[in-house]
Amino acid sequence: LLPISLMIFIGWAGASVFWSHYQWATLGSLTYLLAFTILGVAVALLRDTIQIVRAFGDVLRVVLVVSLIIELLSGLLIDTPIRFLLVAGNLDQLGPLQGVLGSRNQLGIVAIIALITFVTELRTRSVSRGLGVASIVLAGICLVLSQSPVAIGASAILGVAAAALYGLRRVAPERRPFWQLGLLATSIVVVVIGWLFRGPIIVILDATKELDYRLNLWRRIMDIQTTYPLEGWGWIGTWRLELVPFVGFRNLPGGAPGSAANA
Repeated sequence: LLPISLMIFIGWAGASVFWSHYQWATLGSLTYLLAFTILGVAVALLRDTIQIVRAFGDVLRVVLVVSLIIELLSGLLIDTPIRFLLVAGNLDQLGPLQGVLGSRNQLGIVAIIALITFVTELRTRSVSRGLGVASIVLAGICLVLSQSPVAIGASAILGVAAAALYGLRRVAPERRPFWQLGLLATSIVVVVIGWLFRGPIIVILDATKELDYRLNLWRRIMDIQTTYPLEGWGWIGTWRLELVPFVGFRNLPGGAPGSAANA
């Protein structure tokens, strides 16, 4: 089955060439987008799930191992940040680490994806038990040391969801609808409680600075998006801060953004 929603998105991004305020940049970004889209669709259509998981597993192991090696070099051996890799060298303080991903949030999210991948490898016996367990420990260490509030929050939700699905699969089919309704009601209650106590939760996750940064970024985006609310300024992918309107975000407190941070 072809990914219809993805094709619609690429069609809309491609059409933006006609009204883009930076057509040459849009063309370059579309080329980049199309290359990875073709590769991704080809992999999804021509390889089975286990083949994809194994390929992901090998790549993610390399990424996480290299990240820890660089953090060891920066944080302990030379005790100096590696600026061009955006590594702060905080390993001696047990984080936050950035690895080769450039930010703690990116490292944390990749560690979560790696954790899921490594557990899947172990459950499907795609790798030896020793390699599978070592890989899971590696991903767990990177997740904890990233100190990413986004990744830690996401991993907590992921753990609860995994436990709920595991429990539902063990319930007899005739009783499953009642358990599903109970799970739905519980989820709604948890969401309401989470919203009511969002302040303390943000403080516990040490996400205040992260949230302030994103809210400030999103407010600025909302200010400029009213100019072209439907068509936008043109597809760009990773932001180019020398172009209008992105130049206005160069001096954003907390650092210049490379994207809208999931606005």
